Amino acid sequence: YGAFSFGKSRFEYDAVVTAITNIRALSPALGRMLLAIDAASQEIPTEPWVFAPSFRRARELNASIPAGKADSLIETKLLGITYHVGEDFRHPIAGLRHIDEAIEFFKMHAGDRIGHGLALGINIDDWYSNRALIAMPVVEWMENCLWAWSVLLDVSDKQKEAASARILESQIMMCAEKIYGTLDGISIEKLYNSYKNKTLGFDDLRRLRDKLCMKEKFEKINCFSNIEKSTYFPCSLNNTEQKNSFWSEDALSMSYHCELFKRKMKKTIIIETSDDMIELSKQLQIYVRAKVASRGLIVESNPSSNAVIGDMNGILQHPLREFRGENECSKAIMVTINTDDPSVFNASIANEHAYAYYAMQQKGYTVEAALEQIDKMRQLGLDTSFVCDVKSFDEVLEDYEEIIYALG
Repeated sequence: YGAFSFGKSRFEYDAVVTAITNIRALSPALGRMLLAIDAASQEIPTEPWVFAPSFRRARELNASIPAGKADSLIETKLLGITYHVGEDFRHPIAGLRHIDEAIEFFKMHAGDRIGHGLALGINIDDWYSNRALIAMPVVEWMENCLWAWSVLLDVSDKQKEAASARILESQIMMCAEKIYGTLDGISIEKLYNSYKNKTLGFDDLRRLRDKLCMKEKFEKINCFSNIEKSTYFPCSLNNTEQKNSFWSEDALSMSYHCELFKRKMKKTIIIETSDDMIELSKQLQIYVRAKVASRGLIVESNPSSNAVIGDMNGILQHPLREFRGENECSKAIMVTINTDDPSVFNASIANEHAYAYYAMQQKGYTVEAALEQIDKMRQLGLDTSFVCDVKSFDEVLEDYEEIIYALG
């Protein structure tokens, strides 16, 4: 696994998922106590794809019934998912892309939770108002455009979106040339598929690698680290697919795990804000909001944490009203109020509710309306919690006795 990007971390995440699954399988009582997995990271350098194989594995393993335990399905709850995303981003499209990636790559379903999700509620015009130029790694911009391009393919009014798609295609190919030095054999579709292939697990990545080169050669030269020409693909020299096309989809996929090309991907590009980009960002925000709402996902809002980490002009500017879908083009999503890490942010649930109340008043709510909305979010937090069973002391004691017996 060490030959692949974030290989060590991904191996460790898989080990944790396996351990959790094995523990839950020991007894229904453990399945009722280990209810969900939560992941949080530095969102910009560690994107959702890093966690994707582990979350998918957790979902698949915990959707099956252990042999001889068919009756445990009723007693053991399926493992829930929470992922912190959409709070810290260089560009609104990146924040929205990360949320959509988590939903799709992790196979999220109703009841799963998105931590923070600020990109869903920020005012796009305000965000761009003081950002004429935005700097980011060239690969991040290419992936932003690839994801946005794929979204436009799904819209109903394709004629209306054709101009935006052409702009995105131009940006994608510009980025690709900066990274790979040539466009020989490169297409939008190949780039998009190679971007999605970042989420592959180790077995699939090894198969891709072995198609391109001999395993020993790959490990000895660490892929491209000793090669100076960015367009030279030594691992694919013996691959007949490369004879007619310099860059295959498999080669592009493996470039994400090459030290030379990773350095090229990290080079900075400056993106200029335009009216077209602002409008596209608004459309993408509506798209992701609608997906969150239709999938029945819950956004865990953390006012104090968001004010510190997220790009907000003070805690009273928190977009709770926007989350609630109270404008002409937004769809309401389910939102709860939470503390994030109380010890880090000096937060209590009472204070977080108070901040939410004053933020709503700041945005025009009456006292009565603000209190009504706060109460709805408070009740939603209770109703959608992974921990939803109220048990007596004797029932809890029985669960612990069952667990001790299972572990004994």
